[in-house]
Amino acid sequence: MPRPTRVDRNSLRPWQISALDAWESSDRRAIIAAATGTGKTRLALAAMGEVSPDWRSVVVVPTKSLQNQWISEITSQLRIRPDDVGTMGGSSPNIRVDHRVVVAVLNSARTRLPGLVDHWRSEGSETFLVVDECHWVGARSTATELFSCEYGATLGLSATPERGDDGMDDFLIPNLGDVAYRYPLRTALDDGLLSPLLAANVYIDLSEIEQHEYQDLEQQLLAATARGDDSQIARILDKQRSVLRQAGGRTVALEALAAGGAFSGRRAILFHETIDQAERSADALSRVGVKHAVEHSKLSSDARAAALRRFETGSVDALVTVRALDEGIDVPAANLAVIVSGTMNPRQRIQRVGRVVRPSGGHALVITLLAQGTAEEQVVGANDSILFGRERVLDIRKWNSGDPAALVAYLTSITV
Repeated sequence: MPRPTRVDRNSLRPWQISALDAWESSDRRAIIAAATGTGKTRLALAAMGEVSPDWRSVVVVPTKSLQNQWISEITSQLRIRPDDVGTMGGSSPNIRVDHRVVVAVLNSARTRLPGLVDHWRSEGSETFLVVDECHWVGARSTATELFSCEYGATLGLSATPERGDDGMDDFLIPNLGDVAYRYPLRTALDDGLLSPLLAANVYIDLSEIEQHEYQDLEQQLLAATARGDDSQIARILDKQRSVLRQAGGRTVALEALAAGGAFSGRRAILFHETIDQAERSADALSRVGVKHAVEHSKLSSDARAAALRRFETGSVDALVTVRALDEGIDVPAANLAVIVSGTMNPRQRIQRVGRVVRPSGGHALVITLLAQGTAEEQVVGANDSILFGRERVLDIRKWNSGDPAALVAYLTSITV
């Protein structure tokens, strides 16, 4: 089996060189946290050239789509024929013990990869493990299986490796290494590596009924916190998130923005937390004549693929989706993200913004609908200056939803 061509170190970006040096200094066991679109894949391919040519390299990815993307990059940049790249899981599994580079989907890798790695080791060959979107492997059951064998070197990649549980400290760092280098979205924007960004936060008001329900839950939350009732706290927070997600003002605001021309001349992706909400947004776009396609998990795989193709070919101007497109799917180029609803998790926000902020692209606009006077304002709105830089954040608190043309015109004037 032919050996891969090495990536020329001189062709790397400055941050990639610094990250590669940090990985080397960490005994080749580290996590690199770098913003979406900045070149994590090329960094990993360069790292493959740093290990012994007799080693095997395995890239573990969470989805089939990412598997295909990696195979494309490996064959083009390392000059390997597609047949010489092993695949574990995915649409066309093809794995042989003589493959030097393998791209494995996580669900298959967690059970099958350790046996292959042990076989290679018995033949005197070490394995370099690359885990893309490494926060996916922080669950106990996944980590226990995937890391049940010994890897000669490891590299974890993620825009935001931190998780909402103890998985990073308990499983990611012990098995992949600590975070040796960070290249956050704000720094990439400051360096001019990504598209110029404007994050416009449009604040909506809850209805009187929604406001009453939310405030009632706030009182319940205070009482549960005073009692130290963690299970009750979790239930109340979930109910609060549901009230915010389903707020009727989101659809009203979206329809008004669309009617005012927010999608004119743009390629838009609309993000939601629930399928019902996505369908309501699709109906709103239909009412104002915006051509769109809908993609979510209740549709057939053929229908979902067709939606992506329609958006890619330009037959529709907007792609309405749920959380499935946050990461792991190669989304066609877009320059407008409308976050109709989202969690308060910084990783999700960074991932969604990363869908429209691309290298060498035109101005990117992110419109987020936030419920005024709620945790969304306190967490999401307050943190955006840290994530993107204060100069890239525009807070719009008072606007006429019945006549948003002036708002749309203003946003367009400063992002074109």
